[in-house]
Amino acid sequence: MKKHLQKSTWAALLGLLLIFSSCQKDYGDDMTAENELRGIPLISDGANLGNGNFYFLPPMVPSPTTSGIFDADQSPEVRIIVLDNGVPTETPLATFDLNSGLVVSLEEEHYRVNWSLRDYELDPQVTYRIEIQVSNLVLGFADVDIVANGSELKNVDTNEYIPLTDNRTLSIKFRIEEGALANSINELHRLAWYPFNGNADDESGYGNHGTVFGAALATDRFGFSNSAYSFDGMDDFIQVPSASQNLFTSSDWTVSVWFLSTTTEEAVIWNKRNTSSCGSASGPTTGFAQTNLANGNTFTGFARSSGEYRLYSQGSVSDGLWNNGVMVREGNTLSLYLNGNLEQTMTIAAGADFTTTLDLFIGKTIYCSGEHFEGKIDDFAIYDVALTPDLINQIL
Repeated sequence: MKKHLQKSTWAALLGLLLIFSSCQKDYGDDMTAENELRGIPLISDGANLGNGNFYFLPPMVPSPTTSGIFDADQSPEVRIIVLDNGVPTETPLATFDLNSGLVVSLEEEHYRVNWSLRDYELDPQVTYRIEIQVSNLVLGFADVDIVANGSELKNVDTNEYIPLTDNRTLSIKFRIEEGALANSINELHRLAWYPFNGNADDESGYGNHGTVFGAALATDRFGFSNSAYSFDGMDDFIQVPSASQNLFTSSDWTVSVWFLSTTTEEAVIWNKRNTSSCGSASGPTTGFAQTNLANGNTFTGFARSSGEYRLYSQGSVSDGLWNNGVMVREGNTLSLYLNGNLEQTMTIAAGADFTTTLDLFIGKTIYCSGEHFEGKIDDFAIYDVALTPDLINQIL
């Protein structure tokens, strides 16, 4: 319901390890040494500290695991990716979808595709990743190594062989359950997350914690105490040090925040920009504001790169109610959503870069004394992916 699930620590992904091997190979100290040199292959799914509503099935894993309701309405893509020193390369070696070999079994409640190894020149010195995506969101993956003869698939943990069909074909089976997409968004694509559970800590796993100046803990939209912050409109704000990872770049991103306004005055909900001087911004800028327009106090999303862009909602937000504001950057388009409804879109310059190096402020404009927000703010989050309308509604 609320937000008390922590992001899985990637370093803890020491689940089932998959590796192609011959029957005669001894997996003792040699395997340990090889893994230390090449990096340990991983599998990430609901049974292995990954997405709790996504599971690989046999023969990818020894035994099946399920936890929820099968979702047969998705259009997944299976991507075979070469890893370069553990980093996925941009161009997949192969892709499979519902139009090219991938099938969904309603009776057995899984998706399935057969990967024929004979169709590709595989390198024994390379690790390959089998990655499952839906709407550009990664649900899970499994890393495999190829040995010279490529005759069998072996599970390193259990030392059991997994048979290959047709001598050189791996049957990739997996199960997507309801809630898998929302899990993927929150677990794999969240760069910053401030649920305000008793403090201003960043619970995305990146540790960019905020410092509170005057703002007081308050009840959130669910009625939970100490789960949002209240701002007095005078001098309250939260300051987040400049993140080590870029939050807003030339790539796709999404930012979402819940807010409850108790004033008709213009105010900044959050702001991040590239200059420490007050007044007109210069250089990259991003933020949300409450702006006085003819139709009332409108929710506004603003961004600056080589040009300045402002998007406005169609109705007032000074209503004393909780509202969710979302801004999405996808390619050359900015989109503004209010409570799941698309309010405005705008074309931006090709390759526009919104990278900023200074701190992020919640509840006020950056380094200025005015335009403090009066009301409550909660669940501030930044994602490294452009969320679709359906995905936005899943995180509301």
